[in-house]
Amino acid sequence: MKEYGNYIFDLYGTLLDIETDEQQSSLWEYMAQIYNCYGCEWKGSDLKAAYQKMVGEEETALRQQTGYAYPEIRLERVFARLLLEAPDRHSCEARIDGEEVEVLRTNGRRQRETVLKRMMDSEWCFWMASQFRVSSRKRMALYPNTIQVLEQLRAEGKRIYLLSNAQRSFTMPELEITGLLPYLDAVYISSDAGMKKPQPEYMRKLLSEQRIGPEESVMVGNEMASDIAVAVACGLDSIYLNTFALERTQLERQKQEVLERIGVTRATEPMLVMSGDIGEIPFLV
Repeated sequence: MKEYGNYIFDLYGTLLDIETDEQQSSLWEYMAQIYNCYGCEWKGSDLKAAYQKMVGEEETALRQQTGYAYPEIRLERVFARLLLEAPDRHSCEARIDGEEVEVLRTNGRRQRETVLKRMMDSEWCFWMASQFRVSSRKRMALYPNTIQVLEQLRAEGKRIYLLSNAQRSFTMPELEITGLLPYLDAVYISSDAGMKKPQPEYMRKLLSEQRIGPEESVMVGNEMASDIAVAVACGLDSIYLNTFALERTQLERQKQEVLERIGVTRATEPMLVMSGDIGEIPFLV
């Protein structure tokens, strides 16, 4: 196998096994109860519908603003809007960062962007995002050989980067909880960048800022349409971990769809690890 100096990893489904369920009614009933402590009168089903609607609105706005085909919003903005724009409200004494909620709502009508941006960086929004993530998370654990692989790469002097489609408010605590953070030389999270894989500019941002070349780097991930696609688009070799246990015919079909979408007729074939076990990548042999 070719020697690489830089290993760029996806996170979820690659290094970390996770399952979340954002559709469960109990999640939205719980979140509604929290919002209602801040003067809202949400019902769980209405909160869910409003959340989904606002996510769509924010993605459309960001796509128009940036021109990216694959924009990534910050969900803190949606969490803030759900408070400020709740259709039914009651008076309350709650404060956020020392400011009365009623005052925030009043100011939000006058200076919407200013108030939203301030709230997005508040401890309250981080707390709300944490409540949402923990309540929707059903399972989270490192894959059995994740640490072994990262330790071996580190011992060999390789550079290790993370390129994840994720929300910082969700992902950083999970990197800290699982002990992954110390192994990473740099962390790139799509909500920070305003774009996500397979947007080529996302990978190019990492390559440029870290001053590394595609020829000396490899992308490791478990999604053909995002991880492998962004590698192909930027001229990197790639390793596909089949953690979803797909049939080889399915993978071949997905690969062809990626090549057709990107407009590449010939590209370096991704190395397939059909078992999905990161420990079976040939550099460990």
